[in-house]
Order: sequence, then structure tokens, then C-alpha cells
Amino acid sequence: MPVVSGIDCEKGVVYEHIKVSQGVLEVAGEHIMSEAGPLRYYENFFGADEALTNFAPGRSLWVATLIITGNSREEAWARRCEVIKDIRDYFGLSVYHDSAPAKSVPGAVSLESFL
Repeated sequence: MPVVSGIDCEKGVVYEHIKVSQGVLEVAGEHIMSEAGPLRYYENFFGADEALTNFAPGRSLWVATLIITGNSREEAWARRCEVIKDIRDYFGLSVYHDSAPAKSVPGAVSLESFL
């Protein structure tokens, strides 16, 4: 990996798209964002460092792009799992679907370990 001045390559980040609808939290590709309509920027969105979302209180269908950082990839992934858990708990979402589960992320901690 090339060395780039001013960039700390030891940090980790998770950039993920989620869709919430009637008891379901789905992790999917960016296509879910294309039909979302106007998006807003939030900091500390359910624990995520930053988010772009069409979320509004009382809305049952919404999407978000979550940006979650950590001091390592493993820490960022663990924080991501906590964010997903917090969103599921807050909205009472009983179903979780991830089209690319944690097994595909080297060194990842699965969401199930946080449930």
C-alpha cells in the first residue's frame, strides 16, 4: 500500500447503507438511496459518526448511509454492530437482513455477538 502523507492508514471506517421498514432493518447497496428523496446530514446518528438519511420522527420507512469510524477496522466494525443494534432496539425491529454478512469482512465481529 502506498504511503500518503497526512493520512493515518491505521484507522478503520465502515460506510454502509441501511433501509428501515415495518419491523425490518436491511443492509443493502447504494441503490436503496436512489429512491429516498431529500436527504439530511446528521452527526451522531444512533451512534454513527455521520449519516445521510431521509429519517423523520414517526416515519416507518426510511434509509440512511452510515459512516462509522474506529481506531482500527475491528473497532469500526464493532461500533457498526452497536449502531445496528441500537437502531433495532429503538425501533423494535425484529428482522435483520444483510446481503453481505460479517463473514466477508476479515477480522469482523458478527452482529449476533452483540445481540
